[in-house]
Amino acid sequence: MFPFNALSFVVRWLLSMLIVFATYNPTGFSYYHWIFGDVPGDWAAKTLIGCFLLIIYGVFGMCTWRSMGPYGIATATLSLTVLVWMIQDYGLINLNQTHTVSAVTCSLIATVMAFGVTVSHIKTRLYGQTESNYVEYY
Repeated sequence: MFPFNALSFVVRWLLSMLIVFATYNPTGFSYYHWIFGDVPGDWAAKTLIGCFLLIIYGVFGMCTWRSMGPYGIATATLSLTVLVWMIQDYGLINLNQTHTVSAVTCSLIATVMAFGVTVSHIKTRLYGQTESNYVEYY
């Protein structure tokens, strides 16, 4: 079993950011823009990468749902949204631009995903018990 520390969360968060921003970002260099842009052909590669992204989102989504549940996801999303609201009130970001709103939204999704794949490790460190969702008896 790998030890869990702050670096573990940062790695998970960066991986989540990479996945979300590779799927869509306001710069125009993303899977979304590749599919719906003016780049013709190469549909086999587009489909294969789309399948990989679907699998990755499925794994991250399942981990997040199982570790946090609907109330945990709602609480994390609400807390992060209020944090963004507070940062805007302090004048650090301007949410009147669509690019900023897109980037902040992608960052929020990635952060909730990172929390989701991290919460089980935090619970294990706090309680000393591992979680299991499916137990088979022989």
